[in-house]
Amino acid sequence: MEPRSWRAFGPRRLESLAVPAGLLVEAHRVLRPGGQAVIGHSDFDTLVFAGGDLALTRRLVHTYCDQLQPGWMDAVDGTIGCRLPALVGRSPLKIRQVHAEVLLEQAFEPGALGFTLAQGAVAMATKSGLFTAAELDGWLTSLDSAAARGDYLFSINDYIVVATKEPLKATNTAS
Repeated sequence: MEPRSWRAFGPRRLESLAVPAGLLVEAHRVLRPGGQAVIGHSDFDTLVFAGGDLALTRRLVHTYCDQLQPGWMDAVDGTIGCRLPALVGRSPLKIRQVHAEVLLEQAFEPGALGFTLAQGAVAMATKSGLFTAAELDGWLTSLDSAAARGDYLFSINDYIVVATKEPLKATNTAS
């Protein structure tokens, strides 16, 4: 990237990088002095699917959070969202604000993030070989049934860090 070419930088794939700190160093390099970076990420360990078998849901969430997805991930860290402030704090950027946002949904239907992530979790769980097809089909059916009864809830936490590149210090040229 061209130095000073970016005013804001917001990667959402830090969990897939072998060295996520390197991306923050690069963000610092390309930001203009005084420039702002807004860096956010979901914490996949905070996935909540209320309405299905609790023990099975926990196993599925941890498998989804911790499993490398071949083809696009060099590493996996599904908990990077909650660790984002510490990661940015160790970078050359200066933290200005830290926010947490919770996405809540009560609909289990195509187009809803919870539905999409549940389908993704099942696909990954199938590939892992740690779950039976009956367990996975039953889990999706239980979420659908819970939604029909009004008992379904999905949530995930996103963490956002606003950081800056320090402005250049004025130098006194008078002698």
